[in-house]
Amino acid sequence: MLIFEPGFSGIQWWRSRGEGDVEKGFISATDEMIALIDNQEEAVAYVLPNGGAAFTDEMTRVSPESISWAEQAVPIYRDPNQRIVDLAKIGFSTRPSLTQVWLCDTAFFCGLPIYTRAFALPWEYFNLGIMRFGGDGFFHRWAWEASRSLRSPGKIVSLHLGDTPNTAAIQSGSQPRVVETSFGFSPLATIPSRTGSGEIDPNAILLLLHEGWEVKEVESMVTQQSGIRALLGSRGGWNDVMDLAGKGVERAVMAYRILLQQVVKSVGSCLAALGGAEVILIAGEEIDRSSKFVDAIRQGLEFTKIKIEVMDYDRGAELEKTIRNFIQHQTS
Repeated sequence: MLIFEPGFSGIQWWRSRGEGDVEKGFISATDEMIALIDNQEEAVAYVLPNGGAAFTDEMTRVSPESISWAEQAVPIYRDPNQRIVDLAKIGFSTRPSLTQVWLCDTAFFCGLPIYTRAFALPWEYFNLGIMRFGGDGFFHRWAWEASRSLRSPGKIVSLHLGDTPNTAAIQSGSQPRVVETSFGFSPLATIPSRTGSGEIDPNAILLLLHEGWEVKEVESMVTQQSGIRALLGSRGGWNDVMDLAGKGVERAVMAYRILLQQVVKSVGSCLAALGGAEVILIAGEEIDRSSKFVDAIRQGLEFTKIKIEVMDYDRGAELEKTIRNFIQHQTS
């Protein structure tokens, strides 16, 4: 089984051959992708960061029709969506006999209440698809399932720490119901990410455009040159902030404080949307490297008296389980 997901640079991939035998790496060109695909693969999956309004199922077979849907969603989150769509088109055309699926990271949020999904814009723009789509849905579904195994809470806040930190507020039941998310129209509108600005006043963007900046210049600035990269003043990600702040590096300490402020505020917003929660579940890959940050979150939210659970998240392994369940369901 082979999984592709667009990263901040290139495409990350995981391959599982079962029994804990997992390989992973990055590719930067489509010919590398073609060389990776084995004709005997159980399945090939493509993580679509934002599927827009067309993808309401978390997993969808790759087909000419679903490729068309994905192409229509490209402008919402242009570069990552485009890279994975291009890859899926090549994979589907060169290996048509293989089981190939989309993993849509926004489908988990398709049931967001209208008062959460809609922006305060003229209504015709909502009908054109300008709305809150959420994101990182496979993580939040995993967090909901993990929380049920802990104590079956009625309401949880899930927090993903990493290069794209984000939150969701989930009402539990036989199925999860999401009522709030830190993501907006795209993942750009959440907490600052590895290279993304996070939420920013639109008037700041308008100012740059009025000053003569080209659209592509502004797009590059907010998506590729901002976030953690800008705060550190060098290339780096979440774990670099954690490590360097622990050593007292001035810019890393500032980045740490900005991220902490934004994370605690986002969790607080989710708690308000839920009217409180039984559990706040914090998880991430290599979560131990964020232990001091988690302690700071505990201190910032101590007044709520809500239990905080901390877990490690293995994205590749969890996506693999999801795909296997989908295949079994399709063939049963």
